[in-house]
Amino acid sequence: MVGKKGEGDMYELWFRKPNAPHIMDRTLVAAIRPGDRRLPNLKGTAVGDAVRIRVLDKPGDDEAGLEPVLNGVNESAIITGLDVKRLGDLTAEDLADCVPFYATWQQMAHEMGLIYNQVFTGDDTVTVVRFRYQEAT
Repeated sequence: MVGKKGEGDMYELWFRKPNAPHIMDRTLVAAIRPGDRRLPNLKGTAVGDAVRIRVLDKPGDDEAGLEPVLNGVNESAIITGLDVKRLGDLTAEDLADCVPFYATWQQMAHEMGLIYNQVFTGDDTVTVVRFRYQEAT
């Protein structure tokens, strides 16, 4: 599961390990998530909300009752945009801001299928969640 309310009900965006370098150098500034992730929807958030950016060491499985294992990456960010669109309407810019190694919506659909254990098509609704990192205090 990626993207959820976490400790203290702060929204969290979870990413797979291959994304860690892009988080650490702060070049990953958006995420594609299934469904409409705007409040008041399930797993929703709003522009201006604080968010924690986390990295999974090992994904969980809700159906099997397996908890995910998160590593020590814990970056603070602010939600700057929530664009709801069809998966097939994702632009090159959407994908470049999210995961630089996916160039097409079909590649993103495949990746999402691996993460969420379901088949995604171009007609599925997704949210492009944009964020900016906060400076360390």
